[in-house]
Amino acid sequence: MRISKANLVRLFAAVVGSAGSVWFVGLFSVYSQIRFKFEHQGGNLMVVSRAFLHYANWLFVVPVVALAIGVWLVRSRPQATVTFEILLSVIWLLSLALAAFCLLMWQVQNIPIFSHMELHY
Repeated sequence: MRISKANLVRLFAAVVGSAGSVWFVGLFSVYSQIRFKFEHQGGNLMVVSRAFLHYANWLFVVPVVALAIGVWLVRSRPQATVTFEILLSVIWLLSLALAAFCLLMWQVQNIPIFSHMELHY
């Protein structure tokens, strides 16, 4: 069974979805940090939140590598349909998980902790 042009369209859709997810993580991290600093003066960002803030641009490597591998599979290995399907599934799952993890970490960031008779963020 050969990989058809429809599968190439599926690859590009998955790569665009992945790039959109990475773009969302980058923008959401910047705007959430601004909001956090405005609402919680003196509060400290969590380590994961700082990592999202500083390294979100490096996540654009994921869709670029996925596109390169997918195009290579389409051109050089047209019989590798299982590998192609696995690649598409991993791209979609990674994109969804990345956006969900970013939202979760930034929402956890805003939960106050009560210690020493005051609330801390």
